[in-house]
Amino acid sequence: MKQRIFFYILIFFQYFLNGQVSVPELRCLEVLSNGDVTITWLASNDPNGDFVAYEIFSSNNVNGPYSLIATINNIAVTSYTHLSAQANLHKVYYYLRAKFGSPITNTSNSDTLSTIYLVLTDPLNGTALLSWNELHIPRLITSSDFEIYRKYPLGSWTLIDLETNTNYVDTIYHCSDTIAYKILQKDISGCISTSNFDNALLRNIMPPQSPWLDSVTVLPNGHAAMGWQASNSNDVIAYIIYKYESGFWTPIDTVYGSTYFENSNSTASDVAEQYRVAALDSCGNTSPLSNAIETINVTGNLSICDNIFYLSWNHPAGVLYFDNYRILLSKNSNPFVQLDITTKDTFNLYLDENQGNWCIVIQSITDDSITQSSNLLCFNFQKPSLPDYVKLRKVDFINNHIEITWKAPSHASVQGFQIYRSTDSLVSFKKIVDIQKNISGDYFYIDPLTNFPPYPIFYKIATIDSCGNAVFQSDTASTLYLKGVVNFDITNTLFWQGKMSSSVTDSQQILHKKIDNISIWDLPLPDNQRVFIDDLSTNDDIESSGHFSYQVEWPVYLEPPFDDYDTIHSLWIDLYQPPRIYLPTGFTPSSEILENQIFKPNGIFLKSKDYSFTIFDRNGRIVFETNNLNEGWNGNSFDNNPEPEQLYVYLLKITLINGNAYEKRGIVTLYR
Repeated sequence: MKQRIFFYILIFFQYFLNGQVSVPELRCLEVLSNGDVTITWLASNDPNGDFVAYEIFSSNNVNGPYSLIATINNIAVTSYTHLSAQANLHKVYYYLRAKFGSPITNTSNSDTLSTIYLVLTDPLNGTALLSWNELHIPRLITSSDFEIYRKYPLGSWTLIDLETNTNYVDTIYHCSDTIAYKILQKDISGCISTSNFDNALLRNIMPPQSPWLDSVTVLPNGHAAMGWQASNSNDVIAYIIYKYESGFWTPIDTVYGSTYFENSNSTASDVAEQYRVAALDSCGNTSPLSNAIETINVTGNLSICDNIFYLSWNHPAGVLYFDNYRILLSKNSNPFVQLDITTKDTFNLYLDENQGNWCIVIQSITDDSITQSSNLLCFNFQKPSLPDYVKLRKVDFINNHIEITWKAPSHASVQGFQIYRSTDSLVSFKKIVDIQKNISGDYFYIDPLTNFPPYPIFYKIATIDSCGNAVFQSDTASTLYLKGVVNFDITNTLFWQGKMSSSVTDSQQILHKKIDNISIWDLPLPDNQRVFIDDLSTNDDIESSGHFSYQVEWPVYLEPPFDDYDTIHSLWIDLYQPPRIYLPTGFTPSSEILENQIFKPNGIFLKSKDYSFTIFDRNGRIVFETNNLNEGWNGNSFDNNPEPEQLYVYLLKITLINGNAYEKRGIVTLYR
């Protein structure tokens, strides 16, 4: 800086000593609201009084070309307004010089300065991004820091900050409005350079800070209740409550003027529930979700025989720093007392009496300012009598699912049932499900099994007493298994087998048949028959697509003391007879025999989704084609002219109902 000042002093004295007009010093460029530019400079020194004029040059490019825009003959005039400069659209560059003497001589050019061009960008994150350029690079030693002005509301300009750099980020604290900005830079001479002003519709989308969820507990009524530490942001009008449902965080309610919420739709007494909270400001911006906390859900399993109630609960998600769990117990409606403190998530409650009512609550003890209480778990303990029977009623296919039905006593000794399945012909049974007891004593279960083996599937039921022991097992029953074989002699052979816990009546079995998914007949069969051959020679059969479906129905009798009748069914099976297609080797359109006049395929099971029949001559030219199964070739071309006597190639394509493709190629001779 000292070097530059010395440089200016040296120049000044040089001009003074030489008796010449000094170079004018360009200092400020003021961009007016309409884009005009007011240029300000320091007057030249004129020791000999031979000043002639100032010349002002301008360009839109720093490298030129520059144009003379004004000649000013008065040395005392030190400003000029460049009309239509359009400095509100881009940067404009200026320099000036002085003319003096006779003959007229030019001084050197002044520094070239650029108007300050301000660009406003809205990144849509609650800020305004400002960027601009220097008047001169490097910055003039006479220039101060940049002053940043904002106009909001649009009526008045307000200084918001000082900046040494040529960029600035302004935070938006209103919801949505138009804001204008401009840049000022003062010079030690007293003039001020100003930028264009730029404005935009800016929005405050900065979310408030997140609250801190510090309590999620289960009330005695089973509702989840929560409390949180308020957001540190000043602008918060409400809090949005989120619940984790079906894999998503779903808003369920909005709370105004409070940091507490009780979810009246909660099922926290049955399952653990996760919650989060978000702050909402007056502009509608939502904070990031708070920490997530899960309710404590305590469940229990009563072992009547051992007089033990096995407690277990979840380690709630979101709570990281557990010290202990406190177990509270209430017996026969007496006040809760602390039973124990444990670091585990299980506890065995030993029952010292054969009957009574107990209620359990689990509380967390943490060091991260989070408090929780579990759901209220109550149970009644009473030694019941033992079950004495379970009767497997039937195993039936209904809508391609296996439905098992059985009867059992409804008294208190029955806790539930275990269903066992064998898919390897009674070699081994595996438990597939536990079923809870109901009041009626009538039960059914739909087995989710979908991959059925090629033989009967066997089931049995075990009764579980109040101690969890299997104390009684049913007899064994199986599905009714139906198998079919497609024979080339145009028959289908059907086999079926199965085992029922109940006896078969003297009633007849019924074999059901469909052709192309249309019911054809329900055929009664003797109760001991297990094989049936279906002759497919009828018109309904051979004119079909070859798709045949079958099902067997067995009558059953439920023995005393129930004396009830029912039926069981096999799965529907699908059999597909392949098409039988016959084509002659030659034909004569002039034949007296009608069948010899037309060339077309004949056969059975030809009904299909798609059909095409094409005939080519020896040159590969198509002479006939059709998609109509009943249409044949009469020996003429498409324009109804007779084709010559020779060999022709045919191509037959059929897509069957089951999706299989059938194709046949061959040669036919046309005789004239």
